[in-house]
Amino acid sequence: MARWYLVYHTLAQVLVGLAIGAVAGAAWFYVVDPLLDRLGVFTSRLARALHVRDYRPIPNVVQFEYENAVRAAAARADAKSK
Repeated sequence: MARWYLVYHTLAQVLVGLAIGAVAGAAWFYVVDPLLDRLGVFTSRLARALHVRDYRPIPNVVQFEYENAVRAAAARADAKSK
C-alpha cells in the first residue's frame, strides 16, 4: 500500500500486482516446489555446488538460523581462547 500512498501506482495497479503475486506464489508452492522435489533438484550435485538448501523440513527457519549463528560465534570464541 505504500506504493499507492506515495502515488507511485494507482490502487488498481497495486491490487492487480497483489493478485498476480498471490497466484505466482501459490503456483510455486503447489506446482513447482513438489515438481522440483520429485526431480531431485534439491539433492543434485548442482544444488550442492550452488549451496542450495531445502528448508522445508525445518519448522522455524529463523530460530534455526539464529541457533546456528550462536553456535558458530561460540565456536569462534572457543577457538580464540585456546
